[in-house]
Parts: sequence; structure tokens; C-alpha cells
Amino acid sequence: MVSAVLSNYNCSRFLPEAVRSVLTQTADAGEVLVADDGSTDGSRESVAGFGAAVEWLPLPHRGQAAALEDAIKACRGEWIAFLETDDVWDEGKLEAVLDCIDKEPGLAAVQHYMRQTDARLKPLPTRFPGPSQKWTLADFLEGRTRLCGMSALVARRDVLLSLLPLPKDLTTCVDEYLQPRLLAAGPMKHLARPLGGRRLHGGNFYGGAGRDPERLERYLGLRTTLDAHLKGFLAERGLRLSAERERQDTGHRFELEFFLHRARGRWREAFAAARRLSALQGWTLRLPFKAASLALALASPGLYWRAREAYEAIVAAGSVGVRQ
Repeated sequence: MVSAVLSNYNCSRFLPEAVRSVLTQTADAGEVLVADDGSTDGSRESVAGFGAAVEWLPLPHRGQAAALEDAIKACRGEWIAFLETDDVWDEGKLEAVLDCIDKEPGLAAVQHYMRQTDARLKPLPTRFPGPSQKWTLADFLEGRTRLCGMSALVARRDVLLSLLPLPKDLTTCVDEYLQPRLLAAGPMKHLARPLGGRRLHGGNFYGGAGRDPERLERYLGLRTTLDAHLKGFLAERGLRLSAERERQDTGHRFELEFFLHRARGRWREAFAAARRLSALQGWTLRLPFKAASLALALASPGLYWRAREAYEAIVAAGSVGVRQ
């Protein structure tokens, strides 16, 4: 049996669509549980019409990790499929995942891509690099894995139970904490096709954070917490990230710091972060392009983000074949 766990906090405007996307699956979930993290917006009333088809787990407001921990304990299924309630699943999502599990026994988890959409579920340009792959912990250490979000993750309940307790300082991004630990328990199958929609809207923690210094500052704080948990995980097992993975992580951090300093008007710190980022990249054919991008971001962050979105749309349009 597969248990569907929907993690919810003040998402009443989207919650019914999320529940409906689970109940209309071509392969039924054995149970549907909404782990509500202390919502105050009438979320429970918004799904009252589904009746006994949905189990409501009321919890105090403590963040995503605490809510998911209680939900994992409450589930009865052999596998748990997670869904954040501002997202939706395609109707064939569980059927595709179960088919993968049947064909490849021994997996600890399965994940898939999600289409990016606006608040009304209108698809936004999204790139889905292929092919499907089976990852191990070695792939994670080398920087070959991807994160697709909690709404794209299905994992064995016994493995998840072995990872409890989850750290209560993670109010979101629990998928990033779980990925290396799931891979330490067994391989993860990554399906290189979208099986759901991820809404980008004003309430997203990550969506548009680069434009909002307040959210960006909170995200940098969360990154510090996630990095500390990863460091502890690696130290416990005597493992190290590869040089390439270290470069990826450090570059991401420098980029976030650059945009935060620029947004706060801290020009000296912004230039220093830009220099560190350029030095980290080293000389490649892309360096002039990156330098021009950083110069544009320094001059006009708004224009930079519009140019970046246009570029991503062009790249996504060129990967239609992969997306199918």
C-alpha cells in the first residue's frame, strides 16, 4: 500500500485541488493523510467535502520537518508519497511510480520531475534533462543527483522511520535533508519526466527569493542549517563531497550572498562575492558570459532576472523532446 501524505500550512486556497489530484489517481493510494501544521486559514473546512476519503492529522505549528515526522509515524503504507498542498499530481503519477518499484526491487526511493506552473496551474517554461537514472550515494557525493522537491518524492516507510527524528530546525526543504540519507539506505530511481505541477506563487519559500531580500536572507539562514546537517552526516560516515560537488555548493552560496548584498545596497560586499564567484568558476568559455551576467545583476537586478527568465524559457523550449 502507498500512503499519500499532504503537508499543509495555511494553504486552504490550493488544498482542495491537491487532495483531488490524489483521489483521482489511476492507481489508488491506500490512505490519504493531511498533516496540518497548525493552519489558521480554514484549511480543514476547505476539504470537509471529501469526507472519510481524507484523514486529517491536526498538529501544532512547528514547521515541515516536525509535521512530516508525525505523519510518517501515523502512516500504514509500505511506501509514502509526499505532496505539498500548493502542488498537484498528474493522474498517472502513482501508477508510474508503482510500475517503477515493481520493475526495480530494492529501491529506497523514487522521484520525478515537476512542471513549474503559475498560481492557476498554467505551465511555465521548465526544462527536464534526461534520461531516467538510478542513483547511489556515490552519485550524490559527486554532484550528479538532482532535487525535485517533496511533492516529487516517494520513499519506503521503513527507511523513513529509521531516519527519525527529523531535525526540528528545518521548517521547509526537508527533501534536501532526506536525499543523502535515503541514498545511504539504498538506490533512488529518478524518473526524467514530469508527473505533477509545482505552483510558483507569492507564498513560496524559494520561488522568487532572489528578488526579495527578506526571503533571501531567510533562505541563506536555512542553507547554513542544511549545510551543517550535511556536514554531520558526512562526518559520521567518514565521507567527503567531491571537489566538483564542493564547487557547486560553494558557487550557489556565493551567488545567494551576491544578490543579498546587492539588494541591501552593500556594494563592497557584493563586489567581493562577485569576485569570489568568478574565481571559483575558473577560466572557461562561459566565463565572459558569467561576467556579463554579474555586471548586469550589479547594474539592474530586475533586468537581470527578466533576462534570466527569458534565457531559461528558450532553453526549456529547446528541450521539448526531452520533456515528452
